[in-house]
Amino acid sequence: MYEGYEYVSKYGILRKDDYRPYSRRQQNCDVDNRWLKKHAALDNIGYREHDRRTNDDLRIMLQNQTIGASIRTTGMMSSYNSGIMTESFLHCSNTGNEVNHGIVIVGYGTRDGDRVYGQNTCEDYFIIRNSWGSHWGEKGFFKLCADGLGS
Repeated sequence: MYEGYEYVSKYGILRKDDYRPYSRRQQNCDVDNRWLKKHAALDNIGYREHDRRTNDDLRIMLQNQTIGASIRTTGMMSSYNSGIMTESFLHCSNTGNEVNHGIVIVGYGTRDGDRVYGQNTCEDYFIIRNSWGSHWGEKGFFKLCADGLGS
């Protein structure tokens, strides 16, 4: 994700409508100043890496801002449409694997009848914004179980 932050620091952020629609294939970013319409130029966005945050730390941080995070995506995520996914289902934070996907943690909640994928129970979850378009998941979002991630 560092490369993404460095890119934004150098080129700024485009308006949502100026981005190409998501496709399921790797593409290069077009850096052509003739079409690049910066919505915000961020010379110093002040990003910092924070490893091993507890759930309580994340909930406190979410009171003031969203949180950019990295996970390891697997094929299990592609078929998601609703419910709460667990680490035992996704295997998205195995320390032996390199992360390969950026997400944004936007909120949190408590289970209210949602289906749980993986472990049998899950009471608390984080609400995650994904970049795969509004047709995927719950209008582009998913729920990730927060139980057992350290409170």
